[in-house]
Amino acid sequence: MTFTGFLIMPLVGAAMGWFAYQFMGIYPYGIIVNLIVGAVGAVVIGGILAALGFALIPGIIGGVVLSGIGAAVALGVMNFVYRYIRF
Repeated sequence: MTFTGFLIMPLVGAAMGWFAYQFMGIYPYGIIVNLIVGAVGAVVIGGILAALGFALIPGIIGGVVLSGIGAAVALGVMNFVYRYIRF
């Protein structure tokens, strides 16, 4: 994955957080938290997937795909924790 792909990751993650807030009804803590969790999940989980060799598509498109997967996983975990564990 290129450096530009890593720069795109937080932006895609924040967009996924906004999408989850607006359309999917995942807003236990508000839009700001969704944006942050999406961006952090995109960078961390997307980076781990890229380091493990799951970046099958090179360049920016690969960064967008991996960051979308990372943000979706992070937002899903946040929603699960909110619904079933409740901090």
